[in-house]
Amino acid sequence: MENILPHVHDTTAAEIVQLCGAYPGSGLALTALDLVRELGRETGAEVASFFAPLLAIDIEAADAIRRQADVRHAHTRFGDVTIAVGGSGGWARGESTVADSLDDATFASVAEHGVTTEIAGGVQLTHDGAPIETEVSRRAISISAAELARIPSVIGLAFGAARAPAVLAAVRGGYVNNLVIDDALAEALLARSDPPDSSGIRKRAVRDAR
Repeated sequence: MENILPHVHDTTAAEIVQLCGAYPGSGLALTALDLVRELGRETGAEVASFFAPLLAIDIEAADAIRRQADVRHAHTRFGDVTIAVGGSGGWARGESTVADSLDDATFASVAEHGVTTEIAGGVQLTHDGAPIETEVSRRAISISAAELARIPSVIGLAFGAARAPAVLAAVRGGYVNNLVIDDALAEALLARSDPPDSSGIRKRAVRDAR
């Protein structure tokens, strides 16, 4: 995601809204909070950001965090977002920062619900793109599946052939309608016998995006 920054200096935006909390163990140079603030500086846009983790320790803690003034303010702006950018992770170790952060019992419990994909922590989907609410999604300080589905343009970022099932679920569910992917993932998607209807997706191969 941080690779976006060098390419937005000529971009204008009215407002940039943070859609999920920060996970410091993601391995990225910038958290979600850092990224939206940097984008605001680069574009001159207003920023709706907040200090919060991506996952609260439990549901009660998540409810308390959502009552924070900065989190509430960002949430009120979700309905006005017209373009969103986010990653699609598979529900497997090494394929999702959320999955990697959980203990074995919690990870397995989510998988038993049929979850194969997560977007922004709080959106969990089955293989056919149906949203599922789990303990983990209720702990997530994140945009919900219903809120994400209402955004007109959602750009999904994903790399590697292993992410093909996750991307397919996001597209099938209508949560992603633009893709930025690498060659390996594009080839894996094209090779599947059950590709999604791509009529609503803008196609563009991206080489060496990482």
